[in-house]
Formats: sequence, C-alpha cells, structure tokens
Amino acid sequence: MISAEVQPGCAMDPAGKESLERAVLKAQPLPYRGFESVFNRQLNFNFEAQDR
Repeated sequence: MISAEVQPGCAMDPAGKESLERAVLKAQPLPYRGFESVFNRQLNFNFEAQDR
C-alpha cells in the first residue's frame, strides 16, 4: 500500500499539506514497471515553499 503524510513541524497550512499528499499519491503506481528490484519502500521528499 502506498501512503503519504506530511511530517509534524511542517509550516504549511492544512490545505497546503493536503495538496502535497495528493500530489505524491498521484505519482502512483510506484514502483514504476521495470524498477521493482531497486525500489526503496520508504521515500522521503523534501519540499520548500517559495514566493512567486
């Protein structure tokens, strides 16, 4: 099962946290076909908010 969660201490508001989780989940299926043998079951993504 694939899941995504924002770690405690994230400075984003609730809507931003939910947006990040949805974006990660849309990357499914993980692992991509052909990469199963080298797929790490736990991935950590670090996002940094920037003003436009």
